[in-house]
Amino acid sequence: EELKEKEFTEGGKKMVAGQPIYLTSDITSPELVLFRAKSNAPAPAVVICPGGGHRLLAYDLEGTELAKWLNSLDITAVVLKYRVPSTNKDFKCLPALQDAQRAMRVVRSKASEWGIDATRLGVMGFSAGGEVAARISFQFQQEHY
Repeated sequence: EELKEKEFTEGGKKMVAGQPIYLTSDITSPELVLFRAKSNAPAPAVVICPGGGHRLLAYDLEGTELAKWLNSLDITAVVLKYRVPSTNKDFKCLPALQDAQRAMRVVRSKASEWGIDATRLGVMGFSAGGEVAARISFQFQQEHY
């Protein structure tokens, strides 16, 4: 049975600054969402990996909200919606790691088209997404997909 992506708020149980956190689960196909800086010159960029324990993603709080803040600093943001939940019991972050490594390569390949300075490309993440960001930073020579 194929999973269907779901977005939910848990009935407002988890709130930040008076707003419910939107969680996304059952992601079977990775996606990149571009938040382009308004700069006329090629801008630095950050790939953002939201957290969620490799079960779901806190996609707005640790993704799109941060992307908008980075845009206010003239930094392009690319939010990665990586595959969750992980089906790999031995290496829980493998699907996310594969998706993040591919995302970095896609962003580099699209740098001129997207107005990005490819020499100033970073990655950041939160919780499980932080693990993914750290792993692609120090395992960059190891192909995971």
